[in-house]
This record gives sequence, structure tokens and C-alpha cells, in this order.
Amino acid sequence: MEKEWFKNEKGLTLIELLASLVILSIIVAAFLTFFINSARTTNVAKEVVDATYVTQQELESMYHLLTEKNFEQFIADMKKQSVQSQTTTTTNRFTIRKKSYRLEITIEPAQDQQNNFISNLYHILIKTYDHEDRQKAQMETRFLIDGGSR
Repeated sequence: MEKEWFKNEKGLTLIELLASLVILSIIVAAFLTFFINSARTTNVAKEVVDATYVTQQELESMYHLLTEKNFEQFIADMKKQSVQSQTTTTTNRFTIRKKSYRLEITIEPAQDQQNNFISNLYHILIKTYDHEDRQKAQMETRFLIDGGSR
């Protein structure tokens, strides 16, 4: 019986060839989809990491300024480097451009659970947007500022 199979030299039929091509195409398409999605995910992750890095740099720069200057001088410096600023009785908002990002910074006195201001403790929030106004990163912290004023 085995010998009869080896003696058959007719080759593959057209239907068998087409079926094998369809199966191979499905497998290749699945791998291509995986690689395309992987590349997209890598690009999105790179954008988020870059935005987070820029945000972290700004936060560290602000911390450095606060260790060298009093609160009023710090706010004045922030106004100088911002493209837009807004100040109310308790809140300072700044828009800063760094690389291809827009950073929106909010500085306001920290509050306890009863909404009472905590002396010399400030809440700082930085939101980072890309050139298409999509938020890419956000960081917030609290700074204890000696001699700060609202």
C-alpha cells in the first residue's frame, strides 16, 4: 500500500495548491497584524514616556526655583516663562511650551478635608498636552513653602 502512494507522480492539483496558499495567507496576515499593532503600541508608549519626562523635568525645575526663592518670586518667574498666566485670589495658572508640548500648571493652596487651607502647603498640578491637544501626561504634588502667601 505504501509503495502505491510513492508511485503516484501526478503532483498537486490546482485546488490543493490554492488551499495551501489561502492557509499560508491567513497565517501571514495574522503575523502582520501582530507586528503592526506592536509598532502602534510602541509609538504610543514613546509619546507618553516623552511627555512624562518633560512633565517631570518641569516639576523638578519648579522645585529647584522654590528652594532658591520665596513664593512671590517663584510666581513672578513662572509668569515670565509662561505664554499665558491667570491669577485669582488663591489659584495661579500658567501655560508653558516645552519642546512640542503645552504644559498647563495649576498652583493653589492645599486644603484639608474640611476645605480649610493648610498653611504654606501648595498643591501643584501639571497637565501635558501634545500638538493635537491630546493629554499625554499628568503629575501632581504638594510643596511645603516657607513663608508662602496666598
